[in-house]
This record gives sequence, structure tokens and C-alpha cells, in this order.
Amino acid sequence: MQQSEAELSASFLCEMRYALRAHPEKEESLELLRSDIAFRRCTEESILKLLKKISRAKALDYHDVSLIKKYGFRNLCGANLKSLHLKGSDLRNADLREAQVRDTEFDSCDLSGADLSVVRIANTRFDLTEDELVVPDSAPWSLGRSHHVVGTCYMCEDANRMILRVAHDRPCRYARRGVVLFWRKQPVGFMKLKGEESFLPLRTVRVGEGAVFWKGMVYGLHTKLRRYLCDLSWPYREERYWRCVSVEALARHIPAEWFEATPLRFIRDPRLFDRIDLARERIASGKESLIRMRAKNPVGLKVAGYCG
Repeated sequence: MQQSEAELSASFLCEMRYALRAHPEKEESLELLRSDIAFRRCTEESILKLLKKISRAKALDYHDVSLIKKYGFRNLCGANLKSLHLKGSDLRNADLREAQVRDTEFDSCDLSGADLSVVRIANTRFDLTEDELVVPDSAPWSLGRSHHVVGTCYMCEDANRMILRVAHDRPCRYARRGVVLFWRKQPVGFMKLKGEESFLPLRTVRVGEGAVFWKGMVYGLHTKLRRYLCDLSWPYREERYWRCVSVEALARHIPAEWFEATPLRFIRDPRLFDRIDLARERIASGKESLIRMRAKNPVGLKVAGYCG
């Protein structure tokens, strides 16, 4: 027996509109929820229980994730997403402020317009808007599902930890071994020249209302861009300094479709945020030795990728 809309409490519908942020003209998510409740595929109680867990920052489980994905919840402010796999979730325009994001997998999530301005990692609060770079015009970057395979092992974290040992006069074997991308003469982040060659932003970058990169979020770059940067870096493989190139120069030489980035996860060690800030400040102030690479037409390069 179907449950009529009149039997759904007004307060429940109000909460759902706020949590789902459904478009007032379409409300597809709300219609789907009404239908599922009517046919008893879910209950008001299960949905309200999820909302209470989010508001009270209780740890969510995989059943909660399935509900978030199915109905498209957008109000996740303060949610405890620790160790959850959100892979492929539609989080467009979601409010993720104050969310716990340690070990949360965002692989291939659509974060267009999402608000991650403040996050919590291991109970440490980080304001990701500090020293952000705002680019008012159109950017070459697009967020999507890059044609790459980037794992989620913690060796990536170990490599970034070694690379970011910028305070030592005698760097370890892999310290400073990364390609730093500059945008408008400001360091944006680096692609590590080891392992999976993931990209770690040193600051948040916004274009208009949305963020292209969030500081501390590990991204996977398009396979051809990764290989291209590796090839540019190859002649300097014996040097243990930062290599750098500007995004503007790259955009003049490589196809636009190469500028695709996929969010993966935030760094899990909160202490690395201090190193990120230190690296950015030292690079920007000229205290770090930089090998300035010249962008070239990819024709003639291997674009096979051999980092070192």
C-alpha cells in the first residue's frame, strides 16, 4: 500500500529539501525518496537516523554511503567520513565543511562546486582557504575521471613526506624531486617523480566560484600529462632540486584534454600541512633552487614517461 505525500510529515519534507538541496523545479532526488518510502524500499526513520549521524559527527558506515549516493545528499557539513569509500559519488555543490576526511577515498568523485574550505584530519582542523589562489578567468583544468591508474597505498604518502623535507640543508635521496607547476607566477603544487606520480597542491586554487584544486588533496593527472612532465624532467634526472614549469607555458604546447585532474584523497598525516606551507613559502620567496624547464611541443618527445 502506497503512502501518500500528505502522510509524510511536513518537517520531514523540509529536512529533506535542505539535506538534498533539490532543484525547486525538478526535485528528482526528493521524488525518488518519496517513491521509495511509498513502496517501503526505505523508511523515514532510516533517513532521519542518517541525518542525525551527520549532524552529530557520528561515524558513517557503508550503508550510509549507499543512501548518500542514491538520493544525492548535499548537506554533509560536519560529517564523519573517515575511512569511507566515496568513489564515483556525485558530490556537486555539496557542503563538506568541517567534515572528517582522514583516509576518505574521493576517487573519481564529482566535486564541482563542493565546499571543502575547512576539513578535519585526525581531529586537526585545517582552513584550506588560507593563501588560496583565485584565478578569475577560465582555466585550462577540468575535473573528471582521468585515464590513469593511481593506487591508494600509503607509499605515496611516504614519498611526499620525503620530498617535502625542505627544511634540511642536506636533502635525503628523494627530497625536492618533484615538478612544481606555477600558475600566474605562483607555485600551485607538485607532481612527485616517484611511484604513481600523483599531484599534491600546495594551495587551494579557485576559478570563479569553484575550486580546481584543494590544498592537501592528492590528485591523479591525465596519463599523457604525467608522461609529458616526466619526459621534460628526464634531462635533469641527476639533479636533486625542484623542477618547475608554468601552466600557461604548458597550455601553449599541449592539448586541452590533457589538463584533467581526478581527486583521490587528502593526505592522512596532518603534520604534512606545515611542510606544504613551508615548501610553498620557500619556493615563492626564492629560497629554493629551481630548475626551470622549458615546455615543448610533445611531438618528438617520447611521452612514454620515465621519471628520475
